[in-house]
Amino acid sequence: MPSEIREIRTLQPEDSDSLIALLQEAHKYEPLVSLETPQSDPTLDQERVKARLAEADDRGRGFVFGAFVDELKGMLGFYRERPAKLQHRAVLWGLYVDYHFRRKGIGSALLR
Repeated sequence: MPSEIREIRTLQPEDSDSLIALLQEAHKYEPLVSLETPQSDPTLDQERVKARLAEADDRGRGFVFGAFVDELKGMLGFYRERPAKLQHRAVLWGLYVDYHFRRKGIGSALLR
């Protein structure tokens, strides 16, 4: 793990403010990150983000990893396919690292 990273862990509902701030930054620096605009993106809704993080924690089928330096600086989503015959497959989505913290190994650490 790069020396700047304090921890990498699964995000919890109490991390929703930090996750929303990181997603808002993603909209600013990488406008193609979503098909939505920042104003219409449902993933920026506080209650929805909290619920999704709680649901992910309860079911264990999908979750979001967060990389923390002083605060959340990177994220990577993960989920398993739903059909029984495809549950051996996983999808990685939403890898994003804070614009000012790129090229420091945070993305690689999240993937590991």
